[in-house]
Amino acid sequence: MSNITYHSLSDYVGGSCITKTFELDNVTHSEHLTAISEWLTSITARLNDGELREEWIVCDYEDVPSDFVGEYSIDASFFDLMEAIDNSDLDAEVFYAGVALGFHLDQIEDHYFGYYESNRELGECFADCTLNIPEEIQGYFDYDAYGRDLSYSFSEYYGHYFN
Repeated sequence: MSNITYHSLSDYVGGSCITKTFELDNVTHSEHLTAISEWLTSITARLNDGELREEWIVCDYEDVPSDFVGEYSIDASFFDLMEAIDNSDLDAEVFYAGVALGFHLDQIEDHYFGYYESNRELGECFADCTLNIPEEIQGYFDYDAYGRDLSYSFSEYYGHYFN
């Protein structure tokens, strides 16, 4: 569950710690901004101290890639990422890896090759799928070297490989 916590900026600067955590799953960017605005308006009305609360600052976040979080807010493209994840059979980790490698959201599914714990595992899988190595010589095949050489043709992020 993705969420982000904000401070009311004017209160934070004034020494008060007024925070609120917002869940980000199944929320659009517009709905998120509306929720922040309603929260700040409620603080202003509740404290009735003549101060208008209209700015916020990020306090903490969870299950949001750090590339999407700035000092003052969350990037609108994060909500596009969440929508892409919701509309895909791939796990969120795959999308986070693809984004970290610089793939556009609509490219991730097409370029994803799979998750492999090592170059050897990559080599074994690729060899099994593409090569017809006779069983009697499989023990002589260097899957580590083959996987290492293959890995140069892929982009990899924490075991997720993209071509």
